[in-house]
Amino acid sequence: MNEKQKQIIYEIRKEKLRARMPLVILIIISFLIYNFWIPMEFIKWLAVAILIFYLGVGFYYQKKLRKELDHMAENEKDETQTIDQN
Repeated sequence: MNEKQKQIIYEIRKEKLRARMPLVILIIISFLIYNFWIPMEFIKWLAVAILIFYLGVGFYYQKKLRKELDHMAENEKDETQTIDQN
């Protein structure tokens, strides 16, 4: 794995963490409110909806990472073919 791929992986993981951390905090707060203050079903289902959104964000960034790495592999493949032809 070259440095460019490592940099792409690092940047996308950093974006993913930035997007997911507020969702983690919301899930924890909603479960704490549900368990210790107001045990309403709405709050529990809100936490479940946030959790599903959290998983969706994770899948989105995983797909983005895979697409970027595939794109880089295609570019490297094209570059090597161009060099070989010359």
